[in-house]
Amino acid sequence: MYVYYADTFEGPIVSTIEGNLEWKTLDWIYHSPNVVSNIPHFLPYILDLEKEPLEHRFYYDKTGDILSYTRK
Repeated sequence: MYVYYADTFEGPIVSTIEGNLEWKTLDWIYHSPNVVSNIPHFLPYILDLEKEPLEHRFYYDKTGDILSYTRK
C-alpha cells in the first residue's frame, strides 16, 4: 500500500485507471464511510515519522468486518 502525504501541493491532479484522485483531509479519512475500515487503525502509525515501521495484521469475518487486529 502507498500513502502520500503533503502539507502543500501545486499542479493538476490527474485521473488514473484506479479513479479520479483527490486530496482528502485527515479528518475526512478517519470519519468517512467511503474509507476501508482498517485505514483509520494504522494510518496514525504511518504518519508518525518518529516511530519505527510496524507490521499491521487484520483478520476479517466472511462479511469483511474486522475480527481482530495486531501490530508488532
